[in-house]
Amino acid sequence: MNDLLLIDRGVDFYQGLLTELHNDPETGTIYPCETAEDALTRRLEGGYAAVLINAGTLPPREALRLTREINQRYPAVRVL
Repeated sequence: MNDLLLIDRGVDFYQGLLTELHNDPETGTIYPCETAEDALTRRLEGGYAAVLINAGTLPPREALRLTREINQRYPAVRVL
């Protein structure tokens, strides 16, 4: 199963993702968090198949900064 970490300050995208992936046998749990700081405190390496960032709901440049930081700290983790 593929667990996903979702960084999103809104609820609509998360709810839509849950609806779309509900019956997907390869998708595990989707863990939501609202801030870059919250995402970086989670154990990313080995814990998630991917990190999904909804850049439209984050402050300007936070998604870019978070993507860079995750790629530097955890190169094996995919960031979408």
